Amino acid sequence: MNRPDLIKVTTRGGFFAAAAAFSIWGILPPFWKTLSRVEVTLVMAHRIAWCAVLCVLALAINRRLGDFIKPLTRLNSIGELALSGVLLGVNWCVFVWAVLTDRVTECSMGYYINPLFNVLLGRVFFGERLRPRQAVAVGLAVSGVAVLTIAQQGLPLVAVVLPTAFGLYGMMRKKSRVEALPALAIESSILTIPALAVMGWYAITTGQSPITDELGSAALLIGAGVVTAVPLFLFGYGVRHQPLTTVGFLQFVAPTSMFVMGVFLYDEPYTIAHQITFAMIWLGVVLFLSDTIRASNRS
Repeated sequence: MNRPDLIKVTTRGGFFAAAAAFSIWGILPPFWKTLSRVEVTLVMAHRIAWCAVLCVLALAINRRLGDFIKPLTRLNSIGELALSGVLLGVNWCVFVWAVLTDRVTECSMGYYINPLFNVLLGRVFFGERLRPRQAVAVGLAVSGVAVLTIAQQGLPLVAVVLPTAFGLYGMMRKKSRVEALPALAIESSILTIPALAVMGWYAITTGQSPITDELGSAALLIGAGVVTAVPLFLFGYGVRHQPLTTVGFLQFVAPTSMFVMGVFLYDEPYTIAHQITFAMIWLGVVLFLSDTIRASNRS
């Protein structure tokens, strides 16, 4: 295979990897719904613990355990990864809790807002200049959330916490010198300490196994780590082999899928206030994407 063919295959593989990652994230709500009979905190604990096991196993298979151990010898790396792990854990746990408490539509809203929130973080923490369309897009998203907050007399916490936690996590990963897979392995391993404590507390207070006695539920709990880690692996590969413009478009696959499921499959509330909020956010997304295309064409 000559060099141009290799580049073409790698690029095509990157596209399908990124598309697969966002598609998996978009169809995850039904998976978590199957665990509705299991205690929410127990589901969260299993998601973290099995993700850590899978990540460390992947490093061992690829003979990269040194990449996992080396950052643990530096206190500053441990501190950074512990903080980024907490942010990632908040995102994971809030999403699972939201799905299991019938807030899939609000998850969709949060993930539509996420790229707009990232633009705002770039302005606040890195001094990046907001282009006019970006500024209007962020303003529309904030206004949309304000409309829903006033209408329901309370902040849509899921729609705010998800992009905040994941945006801050992304910002920390951008500054980190540890590669993606070893970092995820360390982050999830650190979170496994409280996750195991939750499992232990559950076993002591209920007298039941934290794995559950039902074979199907036990398999699904182990699968929670798989559906957490696999799309992250695919996303990491896709980002390395695709232009960010393409990834920017693909990232809206997941919230669109969640929106359709929340409104039409799970029949969640979709009031006039929700319609106005989503309309403003969607308009902001259109402006964001058009600005991304213009910037890409110029460069």
